Amino acid sequence: TIAERWATVRWDWESLGWLAVLALAVVSRLVLLGERAMSHDESLHTFYSWQLAVGKGYRHDPMMHGPILYHWTALMYLLFGVSDFTARLFGALSGIALVATPLLLRKWLGRFGGLAAGVLLLLPPPIMMYSRYIRHDISIELATVLMLIGFVRYLDDRRPRWIITAFVGAAIGITSAEMSYITGFVLVAFIGLALWVEWSGEGDGARGPRLVLLAKRFSKRHRII
Repeated sequence: TIAERWATVRWDWESLGWLAVLALAVVSRLVLLGERAMSHDESLHTFYSWQLAVGKGYRHDPMMHGPILYHWTALMYLLFGVSDFTARLFGALSGIALVATPLLLRKWLGRFGGLAAGVLLLLPPPIMMYSRYIRHDISIELATVLMLIGFVRYLDDRRPRWIITAFVGAAIGITSAEMSYITGFVLVAFIGLALWVEWSGEGDGARGPRLVLLAKRFSKRHRII
């Protein structure tokens, strides 16, 4: 049961640290979320989300970026009512999820490094602001990190769920804003190079381009592949 699993949790410094970081993420992203006045950008995003929620439809306009923000916010309106709090809920939940993402990279970041990364995603004022804002910025950040996690974890253990994770991140990014095409290209180029290194074989100085051999030594040293 959940209670039994909770009772067997090892409460060391890392677990307590993560509990504190995630609790602060929830509090800092949700408390008084609807108190601040709406900015100009927020008012536009809120208005088009409200139109969708009341049945007036939605028409994609690249100037206003992708549709996920409007569809998600319209759903929040339908479930919890129309308010400044529910308007910003998409950003807040994305911000909380972003803080938790280093947990999936503990193998590479280490126990202290993963926790430090969580703190660094919790405290910066720009991330904090966009986590309490109805815009696409925070969903793009979350999407980029999910793609990175999916690709790195897939290269490590080849489990299909990590490719699914990467594609979920890509879907969030593409439906958030156009900049996701740039970040997606960078990450896909990375996994393409990593797979090329792997498929090229062990090679000595005579096999494969020097770039491949150097990348292979780096990947083995840092356990990328």
